[in-house]
Amino acid sequence: SNEYESKTIYVSISPSDRYVFHHITYSLDSFLYDGNQAEEKDRITVFNGSQSVPHMYIFFPYQDECRQVRFASNDREAFRLLEESGLTVEIPSMVDGSLIMDGAQIKYTTESQNLPLPFPDTEQKSVVIPPFADRRITLLLQYEWFETEYTLYAVHPKTGEQRIITGTLQSKMPKGCYVKSEPVNN
Repeated sequence: SNEYESKTIYVSISPSDRYVFHHITYSLDSFLYDGNQAEEKDRITVFNGSQSVPHMYIFFPYQDECRQVRFASNDREAFRLLEESGLTVEIPSMVDGSLIMDGAQIKYTTESQNLPLPFPDTEQKSVVIPPFADRRITLLLQYEWFETEYTLYAVHPKTGEQRIITGTLQSKMPKGCYVKSEPVNN
């Protein structure tokens, strides 16, 4: 017997191939939606109590605003499974209360991403403060929020095995604004 003989065996382990993105689908008919979320964006107090002429204050409600989009999944491997990091996929957008595919694209990642607004951010709102009046002016933005399920299909390049990843896509975008003017109580 050679029970006293020892031999070193060298093993080379290389990482396995990762999956390759095949396609992604969304539930366009079944989604959660809220078009009435309102958040305060700006508040200012204008003191015009000692002036005999009206004062105009101008807001740019959509300046520095964007559409915020984010992927989420309960699958631990959802964002590590794919070979291609920085993968860009098409996402749906809300148009007239329906989800449609309109060519918008973002990276497939868990990080929140900002997309430009589909309308100019140069719109302005003005408020006139009457003479001898102090006003507290509040700008409220109305947001459109939706969440829909997605299914991502990936294929192993060598074995052809298919993996299916599910999760949700969340989107939040301003869709309107309101200006509230209230007298300042001294």
